[in-house]
Amino acid sequence: MNFKEGKCPKCLGILQVPEDRDKIICMYCGEKLKVAELLKQDDNQASVMQELKKPADYDKYLQIGMERLPKLLTEIDNPLVAFKKDRYEQFFNQIYQANSDLLEAIEQVCLFAQDKEETMQQIALNLVNKATLSIDAIPKKGAKEQKLMDYNLSLAVYVIPVILKYKNRTLEILADKILEEWKNKFPKTNVGKSDYENINKGFRKKLCYITTAVCETLGKGDDCYELTLLRNYRDNFLMSQDDGEEIISEYYNIAPTIVKRINKLSNSSEIYHAVWENYLNPCVRLIEEDRNTECKKVYYKMVKDLQQEYCH
Repeated sequence: MNFKEGKCPKCLGILQVPEDRDKIICMYCGEKLKVAELLKQDDNQASVMQELKKPADYDKYLQIGMERLPKLLTEIDNPLVAFKKDRYEQFFNQIYQANSDLLEAIEQVCLFAQDKEETMQQIALNLVNKATLSIDAIPKKGAKEQKLMDYNLSLAVYVIPVILKYKNRTLEILADKILEEWKNKFPKTNVGKSDYENINKGFRKKLCYITTAVCETLGKGDDCYELTLLRNYRDNFLMSQDDGEEIISEYYNIAPTIVKRINKLSNSSEIYHAVWENYLNPCVRLIEEDRNTECKKVYYKMVKDLQQEYCH
């Protein structure tokens, strides 16, 4: 059986198309596709490739990648607004569709680059440098920190997942290079590599009951840095662990009761301050230092200690 490379017109996933079949199903999105149309697409692509071998065409696509990829990050205004269960899917798909030609341009660059890894690193470093300039242009320290936090979130839940959704190994190299260069530039940050499917599955209807109650007591808003960091940790790292879903499920089973009982006590504020000092603040510091496994132990200890204290 002979195969040719084709691209799903719906999700842009790269497919190995058997020439002796009439129809196939895209392994990425489930779309039913006609082999004849995919092979025709492949023939057209081959002729286009011949044109793209001209240096001017290569430079054009490289310029598109260098100019537009940083904008994919920096032009997402307030990334938390759409990072909600009922809005994330639609917003993500809008970004993906709007930038599909950008991803194709970067793919073309990779096809003709003498050194793919070096070229991807060049594009990644350019993104990091542009983001750094944007942050440095902000005069106030607090606003700088907020902008970096926004970029961290945008990178984790929009930019990297958009790149990974393209289903091309070369672009996955780009995602790795971006995360590598970002960590080099901002060593205290902890941006994980996660795809759209896993993030979308990670949304849960229930809130971080105890964490929210503690942050409210400390005068921190629902979208404060600490809550955002802990939620991202829960939905990404913790959910990906073998026992993560079990820990989270147990937490949600007991957390509402714990909060209700603490709220009835006259010293509830003191209790929440103690929870912050003994558990949540250490968790935040561990996440910032990329010590996620240690954070998991502290998180689990908090659940067990509070359960023993307030659920018996």
